[in-house]
Amino acid sequence: MALFKINEDTIQHTRKKYNLDEAFIPKSKGMKEMEKCLQVLRAPYLVDYNSIEFFTKRFQSAENAIQDDPNLIKFCKLMEKEFVFESMSLVIVRSDKMNALTLPVSKSIDKFKDQKMLDSTGMRYLKEARVNITVMITDSLLFNDRFTDAEILSILLHEIGHNFSQSGIKYLEYIRMGRHCIDFIVAMRILLNKDIGMLLQASVNGGIDRGRELETRRDLSNYIDTLGNVMGTSIPGQFAGAYRVALAFFTAVTAPIVTSDLFRSAINKVFRADNITAKASKKSWDLILSVLATVVGIRVRLAEFEEALDAFKYILSSSFIKNELLSKSINKYMYNLLQFDLFIDESFSDKFVALHGYGPEFVMAMGKIQRESYRFGFTEIVDRVPFAGEIFAINYMISKGIVNLLSGDPHPLIESRIKSQLDILEADLKDTSLNPKTRAALKDEIERTRESIERYNKALKKDEINNRSHYIANLVAFESAFSKVMPAGDIREWLVKKIYTNERILKNLKGK
Repeated sequence: MALFKINEDTIQHTRKKYNLDEAFIPKSKGMKEMEKCLQVLRAPYLVDYNSIEFFTKRFQSAENAIQDDPNLIKFCKLMEKEFVFESMSLVIVRSDKMNALTLPVSKSIDKFKDQKMLDSTGMRYLKEARVNITVMITDSLLFNDRFTDAEILSILLHEIGHNFSQSGIKYLEYIRMGRHCIDFIVAMRILLNKDIGMLLQASVNGGIDRGRELETRRDLSNYIDTLGNVMGTSIPGQFAGAYRVALAFFTAVTAPIVTSDLFRSAINKVFRADNITAKASKKSWDLILSVLATVVGIRVRLAEFEEALDAFKYILSSSFIKNELLSKSINKYMYNLLQFDLFIDESFSDKFVALHGYGPEFVMAMGKIQRESYRFGFTEIVDRVPFAGEIFAINYMISKGIVNLLSGDPHPLIESRIKSQLDILEADLKDTSLNPKTRAALKDEIERTRESIERYNKALKKDEINNRSHYIANLVAFESAFSKVMPAGDIREWLVKKIYTNERILKNLKGK
């Protein structure tokens, strides 16, 4: 049994050997309908997110109550039908940072250890499981005109994959539940121990903080100190300590709640409510959040000018030569290896996309995100200036580049993510039980993925960025070179293949 299924009702294209002219695209009828929904939904608001027009489109979409758009609702219903969710909501978040996220089922306390929720493939839920899914995507990604509808869908499929990782990676949910318990125990120790400062310091440096949460919690814990500085007053250390303790405890206690199915169900009811009061409330909140996101975005863009001046000063200083970030980054990376389950979850979700026929689109989407993440505000101008762009690129590589690559981000490096789309399909092709038609279709999809990878590699060497870029092209090349040095594009993916191979994942999904 192959997970890469062939269904006559869902075949869109085949090669000439199937008596058609175009390459086979194994996308379900439901997936193609989702693409159409995204096309109609996105069309009025597509824009270069780095332009002033982006803010205009943001408020326009909020004013038009896009969260209640019929095409968005239809998209969610199609997702429910495709994966057999009780409910699914796609929440549009107002942010200048391109991102998408979900609250995965593998973290749910109220769905813990319930392996009978899934069908025989491990990639569809049983109706009686009554699973609710919430996915979020920022408007800077959803309405970015550099991404096709299929590429946006591939990103959303990655988020959907997080809600099936416990089926492909057995016992992942046990690890997650263990983390909830550890977080709670640490929080209680902080509250009950007299030496709060020491325990707090331990938690901030790697106790209960992990991955992106580390940076987020540090930012929040420093907020009160920053507020005091702005107001010209000094915040007592005892008060700041109490604030951080409360924050740690709050996070530990609420984490199991916000990742529960009950919480997701409540969110979905709010965003799917169609009465007049609910619609008015959603529209009002969307407008308010649009204002806040715009203010923050403008402040970030203005701050880039100050960072630009600091970059020139730094690169001419002795600190630039004596930079110790490499050694510090290696230490952080070793710590990140201990958070292996987070990486495995991300790795599985990438492969989930390929198994649904959107691997080639995901390859291009990841390549675009890699480049677009550097196209922001002042850097767009710097990118076109000879010499200045190179200086900014060198400064980034020395001061931030290594840290960002090794700082604990659970996502695989770009080269690894791209290659994983091909690896999982090639592993499925080894299944000797495949019927000839499925095998032929799978081979075509592998070829299509290879062609997409080739297009991605060409984009690094010759596209509009390299033709005029002095900043972005260097950073993209830096990241790609760094990834190519590592085994399997990312040493963590190499470890996954040693511990939890693609073949083993496929066997789990096939119920073997």
